[in-house]
Amino acid sequence: MKKLFLALFVLTTSVAFCQTTSDEYNYLRSGYGMQLTSGGDMKAGYAMQDKGTTPDAGISVDIRYLFRTNGNVFAGAVLIVNGLKNGKNSLPTQYFVCPAAGSDMNQWNSALADIRQACGNDKNAYEALMFAFMHVVP
Repeated sequence: MKKLFLALFVLTTSVAFCQTTSDEYNYLRSGYGMQLTSGGDMKAGYAMQDKGTTPDAGISVDIRYLFRTNGNVFAGAVLIVNGLKNGKNSLPTQYFVCPAAGSDMNQWNSALADIRQACGNDKNAYEALMFAFMHVVP
């Protein structure tokens, strides 16, 4: 029984203390997209894990997790979104950050504001992105 409690304690505390640093947040918000389009190398000290694509309402959301290679610690996620429209015009690929659970509230507010701004009045797009966003943290 003691081993079970110890295992649960270690699991819950390690997830609770995962935080996305401001450098990681900025990398996921803009640097990762530039890296993909330019064919650059992965940021040193990190690994990206592809979690799959969820098509919904004509929108494709590709989910990728960023891990620190030192300790294999979850550092955040990026939602790579195609198919958003601004009226009749299609928007280029959009990158939205999902910070780690223990991250600063300003990062969460910024991430949600980015989604609201990109979706505008498109309720279906907003629901599709929020569904992906809320189910992304491991």
